Parts: sequence; C-alpha cells; structure tokens
Amino acid sequence: MPTPKTGTITTDLKSTIEEIQKGRIEFKLDKTGNIHAGVGKLSFDDAKLVDNINAVLNAVEALKPVVIKNKLFKRVTIAPTMGPGIQIG
Repeated sequence: MPTPKTGTITTDLKSTIEEIQKGRIEFKLDKTGNIHAGVGKLSFDDAKLVDNINAVLNAVEALKPVVIKNKLFKRVTIAPTMGPGIQIG
C-alpha cells in the first residue's frame, strides 16, 4: 500500500523527483537481518546490474553503525521476484 513513510506518497513532488533522479536507494530489513532491495530489471545489461548491486551494497555499508566492528555482510544472494536465489558472495 502506498504510504508517506515509504515515500510512495508525497506532497512535495519536485523534491521527490530530484531525489529519484539523483539515485535514491530504498531497501527494507526483515526481522532476521536480511536486506531486501530492488537492483534491476530483466532488460538491464550485465554492467548496469553490477553497478546497481554495488551502489546498494555501498549505500548499506555507509549506513552501518559505528559500533559494528565485524563484517556487515555474511552472504549476498540475488533472487528474482518469483524464483530461487543465487548466492554471489
């Protein structure tokens, strides 16, 4: 459902469009610590997908709390909307 909290409803259209054009990254966390984020579409070429995956990983890494000293990512798995995941790291 669209909600202002997730940014799908806005009263300031101009600033929202500017944020999206600058490359705003949205992701969700679940209770077990998994990060869910869209990184591409089927029509994207390999280079664009790699760039998008790196952008998401770098954005999450930049938001890492200072108190976490260990590695932030244990595994990285990519999955389509409906299908099995493939572990890449």
